[in-house]
Amino acid sequence: MKLNYNVKVIIRKDKKRSDNTCPLYLKVTLNGKQLVKLSMGESVLQEHWDSKNQKATGKGYGMFNAHLNRSVLEIEDLISDRKARGKAVSRDEIVSVFKKEDTECYYKYFDEVFCRNKFTEISQYTKESYLLLRKRLKEFKPNLRLSDIDLRLIQDFNYFLLVNKNTGKGGVWNRHKNFRTTLKLAYDLKLIDDYPYRNFKLDKPKAKNEALTLQELNAIVDLDVSFNKRLDETKDKFLFACYTGLRFGDVMNLKWGNIKNGVMRIVQEKTKNPVQIPLNKQAKRIIAKNVKMKRERNTVFKVVSNQKTNYILKEIAELAEVDKNVSFHLARHTFGTILGKDQNAFTIMKLMGHKKISTSAIYVNTDVDTLKQTMQTVSFR
Repeated sequence: MKLNYNVKVIIRKDKKRSDNTCPLYLKVTLNGKQLVKLSMGESVLQEHWDSKNQKATGKGYGMFNAHLNRSVLEIEDLISDRKARGKAVSRDEIVSVFKKEDTECYYKYFDEVFCRNKFTEISQYTKESYLLLRKRLKEFKPNLRLSDIDLRLIQDFNYFLLVNKNTGKGGVWNRHKNFRTTLKLAYDLKLIDDYPYRNFKLDKPKAKNEALTLQELNAIVDLDVSFNKRLDETKDKFLFACYTGLRFGDVMNLKWGNIKNGVMRIVQEKTKNPVQIPLNKQAKRIIAKNVKMKRERNTVFKVVSNQKTNYILKEIAELAEVDKNVSFHLARHTFGTILGKDQNAFTIMKLMGHKKISTSAIYVNTDVDTLKQTMQTVSFR
């Protein structure tokens, strides 16, 4: 019996997606009858698909077509091997080869190697940042092999983040920083031959140490949102961070046992630095307000995601008529800036848990009003 196999990539025009692209499938026939049809995990605009040559046409499809060709060649090699032995190829064998997750698969490497090595030593919120990278890469290229990753792919991913996902500069920086770290480990483990970020230049966005003025802070303090539990709880968390300088993760992890005799003692999640912060009257009032929840949970505040908290903060800022892009991290800068009006860099360093005094020094007497007052007392005669 003759075994005439045909392997080709086909476009499914009947399954057009919301972005007007059509998915591609690998179709294998035996003696003119379909043996198997498998999703390639890729899609393309109908007008960009050359059915005769089974490839996408136009700029930027080089690696896309290389992935398609590689998949076809793997199946053709399997068929040739079996035919040389006088055997037929089963559907299960084709599926096994097509869907195998070998060491070349970036996502398998990410899940089984990178996460296993790194996730035990980083915070939950840093883990979420890496998982967001994985999500964006999966949207960008569902089937990604380690050997696919070169300078061109990184440039294409950068364009995808900026244009397709409309990601801000800070977000783009973080995605690249995380991607770069995963590839550095792969290079060190000799899973890839080259480190592709070596020639990719990305300027780190300047840190925005914007803070609330005392007037803006008091506008939020005076805002009555007691009618809405969601707003009220978020307002308390944010103000507590303004009064203590804690990062979001440390506020969420704060336990009743961390507070004793009016002093809060924690080990910072991000830096692992221990800090002791005496609580002021406003911070103590917020703690007292939450004491009734002590029996229900071991954390002082209800745990909510950073994304959701920042979304609610935008609503609070609007109600308080604070014309700034208020996010939770703004609270830490507000704490540092208010301290900087009266305290030296060493005190700020201790209270905020900075590793370097240069980080603390940026808060010392840097607001415009303080500088104006200073210049009024300076005599040049």
